[in-house]
Amino acid sequence: MPEAAKAHTAAGAEAFVKFYWEMVNYAQFTGDLDALEQLGEDGCAACNGGVKFLRNVYAKGGTVKGGRSTVSELHATRLSVGNHDAYEVTFKLANTLQVIDYEGDKDDQRYPAAIVSGQFVVDPATPGWSVGFWTTQS
Repeated sequence: MPEAAKAHTAAGAEAFVKFYWEMVNYAQFTGDLDALEQLGEDGCAACNGGVKFLRNVYAKGGTVKGGRSTVSELHATRLSVGNHDAYEVTFKLANTLQVIDYEGDKDDQRYPAAIVSGQFVVDPATPGWSVGFWTTQS
């Protein structure tokens, strides 16, 4: 994790969201999901759903082609959650065309390139942050 993403500040929260998407890219292209899985809290449905999807692709002998995510226009806002501060981070996410390819299967899954808006809620953790919630919308 980059040093900038470890700071419990608005800039640190933004750097962590960028790092999260770098880890998504890494996990998609390698099938190594362990590091990505550690970044989300147990209750983060989007985190767990993404990891589960990729685990299933690789368990069935599939590969992921394309689908690179690039984050921009990040903006963090401090939230008071119980006895600590968390941050909501809004952003734009651009994805390239993604193809889920299963060897010998003619019906590959295709996800078109898109630019969407997104929102994360991140909580302080050691080191850096953990994702409590995220979503995207067109």
